[in-house]
Amino acid sequence: MKIVMAATGGLLTLFLVAHVLGNIEVFWGAGAINRYGEMLREIPWLLWVVRAGLLTLIVLHIWSAIRVAAANRAARPTAYKKKQNQATTLAARAMLVSGIVVAAFAVFHILHFTVRSVVPDYKNFVEQTSSGERHDIFRMVVDAFQRPPVAIFYVVSIILLGLHLSHGVASAIHTLGVDHPRYNPSLQRLGPLFATLVVLGFIAVPLAILTGIVH
Repeated sequence: MKIVMAATGGLLTLFLVAHVLGNIEVFWGAGAINRYGEMLREIPWLLWVVRAGLLTLIVLHIWSAIRVAAANRAARPTAYKKKQNQATTLAARAMLVSGIVVAAFAVFHILHFTVRSVVPDYKNFVEQTSSGERHDIFRMVVDAFQRPPVAIFYVVSIILLGLHLSHGVASAIHTLGVDHPRYNPSLQRLGPLFATLVVLGFIAVPLAILTGIVH
């Protein structure tokens, strides 16, 4: 179960990297981000295969995490009378909570920007081009993040995602067999470093729009 959790987490992490690289197209203007969105929809069947794959990875990741947590509880049915953590981090202790919040945020994010059911008007945001109409992602994203509650909600959720990644990346590397006393300290630092870069990439968009840098 730990291997399943590590492998699915690793693949989902690769998706996050691709997603953040797509998101920052916003800084190159409406044409760039809208072309990116149009490109993703040029092969509809492939897009749905990717979506189905991501859904499968998420389900397997959550399922294996629940199984591992249940096995840990079964291994110690009686709680410690006094518990004092000796070698752990806030990110490690908060994995369950951050994982639940991230899962809930992912559902909201899909409903908000992909299904566009949270703000139905977003379905009508289109850009006229020489070849016809395409969805105006730039206008939708700017409209969303110009609203302080929405921007703050996204920033806080992404920070919790970073907390989850901070421990998850290093843990997954160890679970998948990369373990050497000489390199372990560097591998432990890789998780927080990677998480920081991902968080900065994601929150740059709502913060830039909220502050008027992108409009």
